[in-house]
Amino acid sequence: MPSIELTGVFSRLLEERTQLVTLHLQNLDLFKTENFQTLRALLTSYKGLENLGLELLSFDLDSVKQDLLDILLSHADKLKRLSLARNKVTTDLMLFLAVGLKQSFSVLETIDL
Repeated sequence: MPSIELTGVFSRLLEERTQLVTLHLQNLDLFKTENFQTLRALLTSYKGLENLGLELLSFDLDSVKQDLLDILLSHADKLKRLSLARNKVTTDLMLFLAVGLKQSFSVLETIDL
């Protein structure tokens, strides 16, 4: 199966100022923290993301928790569904997000852990 050069994919999305409404990434072996940081730049450059799925990532979410919080805060007024399923979601990560997001979400309907 051919591989996709993910850094280029996310850099291209950023260059084109893409404004995604739904993004679901699942079980991508080559999706590393560097790609997540590029994705953060894209997703914090606008508002309007409604569905975010980050499932079965190949890295620990604790290593990008500030980046994740920045993304969530950027879309707090539109985000309806967040999925972090099949990842290691530690108590420390949940506390960090809960404190950082306190009273920020007005439309969030579903959180899938």
